[in-house]
Amino acid sequence: MKCLYTLPLLAFLFVGKAGAQTETTATDSLKVIVQQAEKGNAAAQNIVGTWYYEGKHYAQDYVKAFKWWSASAAQKNVEAIGNLGLLYQYGRGVERDSVKALRYYVSSISGGNDKLLQQREALAEKGNDNFNSILAGICHQEGKGVAQNTNRAIHFFSLAAKGNSADAYRELGFIYQRAKKNDVALKMFAKAADLNDMVSAYQYAKAVINSKNAAGDEQEAVAYLIKAAEAGNLQAQCDLGMLYYQGRIVTKDQANAVKWFMKSAVGGWPMAQWNLALCLIDGNGVARDYDQAIYWLGEATAKGFMKQFEQQCNDAEKGWKDKPFMNYLKGMSLYFAKDATAAYEEFKQIKKDVTEAQIMMSVCLANKNYKKPNAKKAVKELTKVVDAGNAVAQFYLAAFYEAGNGVDKDTDRAVQLYRAAADGGYAVAQCYLGNLFYEGRLVSQSYADAVRYYRMAEEQGQLTDAAAARYAQCLTDGLGGLEKDVEKAEVLKKKDFKNHVIPMLQKL
Repeated sequence: MKCLYTLPLLAFLFVGKAGAQTETTATDSLKVIVQQAEKGNAAAQNIVGTWYYEGKHYAQDYVKAFKWWSASAAQKNVEAIGNLGLLYQYGRGVERDSVKALRYYVSSISGGNDKLLQQREALAEKGNDNFNSILAGICHQEGKGVAQNTNRAIHFFSLAAKGNSADAYRELGFIYQRAKKNDVALKMFAKAADLNDMVSAYQYAKAVINSKNAAGDEQEAVAYLIKAAEAGNLQAQCDLGMLYYQGRIVTKDQANAVKWFMKSAVGGWPMAQWNLALCLIDGNGVARDYDQAIYWLGEATAKGFMKQFEQQCNDAEKGWKDKPFMNYLKGMSLYFAKDATAAYEEFKQIKKDVTEAQIMMSVCLANKNYKKPNAKKAVKELTKVVDAGNAVAQFYLAAFYEAGNGVDKDTDRAVQLYRAAADGGYAVAQCYLGNLFYEGRLVSQSYADAVRYYRMAEEQGQLTDAAAARYAQCLTDGLGGLEKDVEKAEVLKKKDFKNHVIPMLQKL
């Protein structure tokens, strides 16, 4: 949810059973509580946090209140957890964030803070209080702190809807959708979409476009779909791409379809990754590119499309069996299995029409596992492809110059080719060159250049494991002109950047 709650709310503090200390509390008692808090007593920590929040016994300091309440909340103190929600709700000592506020309140209520829910329900019933109405609605809808009760959830969400809350309309839409009251659900989603809730815009579009019986208008649905796609909704981007690909409702435009598949694929949507790969294989709406196709197939199969991959490999009529792309897959599978000789033969069968096969023939020819390695010939053949401006070939030729394999070692030439491949859009080269700048190897050390190339690969959704780790470090330390962004760094660290192509090819 976005921060939509702007109505003032009463400030309720939820302290431990001992309660907040008053001005008349004996000095010795204050010292005891502080000592207990410093030793890790959760209830005492919550009380000290309350003193700082209220300005009792200490000068008011929301940052210190956050510190003590966080320490208490870390020990599962439900009152302190609720108090953290209070800070985020009003932006006191922390940046205002209604989503985090709701999360902390719900967690506190789920942990047994019944008084908190009762107080918030009472405020909601008074009206003109979207935040508390939604909080109460969520608790009843999900059974947090109370028995699950859809009718009570509808009641509270309806109160917030009267206050023109997009979040409330959206939640009502989902409730009516689950109850098969599709016409009512559509109305709720439309109201939320008109308030710029992109999840609802997508839900409305999907319901209308996918159902012949939906009450909505298809053109209006497409408008909502475009709106959601432009706002970054991955599902909407993928579905919009399919409409353009099929020419359904909109004018057929495969290039536009590929554009939307790409946006969604980079965001991590597996259906879009699969669709993009198919377009790259057949050259529909985009130049044929087996190298990129195999990358996106790897991503899609890692997210559940392995069955479809196997079906395509075995289907001679509509799939890839006995077609050039199958030769390429087999060749890559054999190459990774360290059988360069057999891989070379697969690539040779399609070399006339497939540039990627020509490149891999050169790579195989220089490989020590090839029956008669000939690095000089490999360099000669690869140079022909490089002269045509192929970025993948530039990357491999750069590796030959860096290693002095089949050609005199020339690190300047290697870097020149790595740059050309990276600037030509090859993400592997972008990551590799970024790593060179990060390490100061072959080039002068430059975090700024490293970050520049990492960002180029990130924009294509193709960071490698090593590049992602170093990019995350740059974000953590504020290197290369970046502002410190620990949150984004942590997101990067948790994402999966493994090579998914090899596990996929092992299925052949």
